[in-house]
Amino acid sequence: MIQEPKIFAPGVYEISNDAYHSSAGISRSMLVDFKRSPKHFQHKYLNPHYVKPEPSTAMEFGTALHTALLEPQEFYNRIAVKPEEKIVIGKPLRLKDVGKERFEADKKRIENARVTKEAAEIAFELESKGKIILTAAEKKKLDAMCEAVYSDVYAKELLVGARYERSIFWIDPETQLLCKARPDIWHDQFIVDYKSCDDASEKAFWWAAKSGGYYLQFAMMNQAIKNVLGYDMRDFIFLAQEKAEPFLPAVFQLADESLDKGVQEFRELLTQLKDCMDKNQFSGYEPKYLTI
Repeated sequence: MIQEPKIFAPGVYEISNDAYHSSAGISRSMLVDFKRSPKHFQHKYLNPHYVKPEPSTAMEFGTALHTALLEPQEFYNRIAVKPEEKIVIGKPLRLKDVGKERFEADKKRIENARVTKEAAEIAFELESKGKIILTAAEKKKLDAMCEAVYSDVYAKELLVGARYERSIFWIDPETQLLCKARPDIWHDQFIVDYKSCDDASEKAFWWAAKSGGYYLQFAMMNQAIKNVLGYDMRDFIFLAQEKAEPFLPAVFQLADESLDKGVQEFRELLTQLKDCMDKNQFSGYEPKYLTI
């Protein structure tokens, strides 16, 4: 039986990431899928037979990183770190080499080590149920990435004194569609979105932000705050961080013209989506001329 998504009334909520993603409402990722084609949107969000793929290892690490950086008090409620192997059983001694007394003692040692190891594995399996599992090496990398952010004077200022991972729901006044957004880092005067990336240099991140439609994400936050709280939030900042050593962070502020472009695109996409839903018609790719 398919469970209906929970509907939140317009407002700001302190709920889990899972509760946010499973709730009703049009999100940025949904509009990005719709922009690709209405058929992609229909297949993923209106198809009762659609099976959501399991999150990749990279996605799970990203979720763990967000938790460690923005909600450290929740880390071990959501994440389990697999302990490094410490119980070494070793090769058994041979009776002909050591004699019966040492052989029996070694046999008992091996059995005790095996039982201890199995008990540790069972305990970890129970403790980690429903959680993201990281290796000790992944946890070490995660800690180093957090340390790199807090060691950077510009990045650290963006984290101090903020509210984290709030969810905003609102009814778009023009289409009457329920929409949602989830700022990572929320200050009274500005909002910060944290992005881990391969390359945080200006040129590389500009391309990632453009191709990924990051401006649309901030545009939706602008509309959310305007509709729910009644003021025009226009200061949005990206905190980008490279995923390879030395894990350098970089700070970028979204230009006003990019925010306005995002708001315009949000309005266009939401209007088109409402039309498709009203008519129950979702097209695929249109024929195009291709110049190579």
